[in-house]
Amino acid sequence: MSFPGQKPSEWYDRSITPEDIKHTRSFVKEFGLKLRIKNVLGGGEVDYIDGIIIINPLYNVGIRNFLSTVFHELWHCICYQRGLYSNYHHEYRLMTRKETDKVRRIGLKAERFVDKKAGEMMSAYFPDVPYQFGYTGNKGKAWYYRYFLDKNYPAKQRKKK
Repeated sequence: MSFPGQKPSEWYDRSITPEDIKHTRSFVKEFGLKLRIKNVLGGGEVDYIDGIIIINPLYNVGIRNFLSTVFHELWHCICYQRGLYSNYHHEYRLMTRKETDKVRRIGLKAERFVDKKAGEMMSAYFPDVPYQFGYTGNKGKAWYYRYFLDKNYPAKQRKKK
């Protein structure tokens, strides 16, 4: 995938254009996936059943963040297809307490694996554009637990004494 007419150093912090979205749609189609631009919590999400990568345009203002999120969500799809971290990469469904606890235990590790692989893949396509890693530092980790895990996989409620 490339964006014709500009050197990476000239464009990786610029705003996303309709042409960028068109190129990105073609790129993800090569993996048998679709791209949808829609406001969601955080930067993006994946619909594993329908093979759709959903990117939040409000969160991904610059092309660097946009591309990083596309590659990140693409790697979630690859993990799902290959059965990697299968307790984490699954279609949303009602889960047992045991399954929920497992997701909470491995979730951050799975996200960091996805980030690592997405960063490697993005650097193969865009060697001059640095990948934007997520869930780093205490703030990133806190966001992940508060807005993703606690929303989708709530921790076991403790009984009040």
